[in-house]
Amino acid sequence: MALNPAFKKLLGQVISDNESNNMEILLSQDKLPLYQYQKEGRDFLVQRKRGIIADEMGLGKTIQALAVIKCEDIANISQIIIIGTKNTKPVWQKEIKKWLNEESTIVDISKSVFDGVETFRNPEHRFIICNYEQLRSIVPFLTPSECRFDYIICDEFHKVRNRKTATRKSTKDFISMFPMAKVIGITGTPLVNSPRDLFSVLNILDPTRYPSEDYFLQEHFYIRGGYYKKSYVHRNVKRFQEAMVEVMIRREAKDVLDLPKVRKIDHPVYLEGEQLRIYNQMTDAFYVSIEGKETVSTAYVVAQIARLKQIALSPDLIFPGHCAHEGKKYEELLDLLEQIEGKVIVVSCFARYLRSMKTELDKIYQTRIIDGKTSVDDRSKAVDDFQNNPDVRIIFLSSKAGGESITLTAGNNMIYMDKPWTPAEEDQVLGRMNRIGQEQKMCKYYLRAEETIEQYIEEVIASKRQMFGDSIPVSTVLRMIRGY
Repeated sequence: MALNPAFKKLLGQVISDNESNNMEILLSQDKLPLYQYQKEGRDFLVQRKRGIIADEMGLGKTIQALAVIKCEDIANISQIIIIGTKNTKPVWQKEIKKWLNEESTIVDISKSVFDGVETFRNPEHRFIICNYEQLRSIVPFLTPSECRFDYIICDEFHKVRNRKTATRKSTKDFISMFPMAKVIGITGTPLVNSPRDLFSVLNILDPTRYPSEDYFLQEHFYIRGGYYKKSYVHRNVKRFQEAMVEVMIRREAKDVLDLPKVRKIDHPVYLEGEQLRIYNQMTDAFYVSIEGKETVSTAYVVAQIARLKQIALSPDLIFPGHCAHEGKKYEELLDLLEQIEGKVIVVSCFARYLRSMKTELDKIYQTRIIDGKTSVDDRSKAVDDFQNNPDVRIIFLSSKAGGESITLTAGNNMIYMDKPWTPAEEDQVLGRMNRIGQEQKMCKYYLRAEETIEQYIEEVIASKRQMFGDSIPVSTVLRMIRGY
């Protein structure tokens, strides 16, 4: 017999109202409160010795990894290490306590690297939490016989995708010390710029299955383009998907959760007056510096682009003496804040610009900030204030420092003053707001300076491709700065 619709609605409301009580019951029964897709993610990892959970940001990857450990016979597990970024360490400690009711040790090498080495050799708790930079310092002093790890969890796994870095090498060396360990990679962005990124993390995870980058790329992709720019086209999409499903599981929020849709709004800004004059002057100087050349160094171009982006925000970022928050974008931000309702997340790549705006807007609103200089404790407090204090309306977020391990679902408006280069980084920041627990309709604004370098940056982001090698044709640079 079908349930009466009114009764079904009432039943749903009762379940919703008692969600926290239901969670306590589940935990008392030694179960984790998982969504169906999270159970599938857990089962995927349980069945594999090494695998990657690559769900989109905000879908609860941490609890899925902990659920895998929950499935094991605790008596068979000696040590578990979580490797992540500096900002993810306190998050993991809190989640381990919350879901498994266990204490964990956060590695500290501030006094001596040998303090960290000793933690690895003689841990106080089963769970050890460190960041990739600490691991790089510790690994040279370790041998496999000195410690044992049954589980290695690599959070923000894409952070070690660059094959030329010492951090990546140390991570790979560490995992290779423990061939019997179960390894779980966690990342919301397994492919940031190109398939090379994907191979890089697969090679760390399982070098036996993925020993050669050239073989991996040639097996799955047609590689087109010359020295300056390469593109990758699938040879056989189905075969590639079948290969990846053996090692990685990925779900998107739109497919597994009924999250509110994000309304994307481009907010064009036209530079004028002194700001426009300085921008044009810098563009002309850039043009003169490359005139007559066929190619130009990528490092030089990127540096000049950064200068132009800064001028589009405020000339003071390049030429001190102006007020750093002044500029057409700041004026538009003030107008936008008066028009929209709800809490606001203001994003920029440039921390100095954010701090300058904060100083001014503190005269009108209560604000908080998270950038590269924010301590772990201040970061946690800023998030808590934004989430729980109704008087705190704005949080300023550096696109680098604020793109991971925080939840800002109290916000329903995200305003990009400028955008990062990659769509993955942009999505990481958006994922702070658009994640589990978000119940509001959301708007994402981009204050784009028209007829500037920002239009080209938007093209790169939209096309989702890596653009540069070691050098760039001048013809490409001209299209960037002059539109031809």
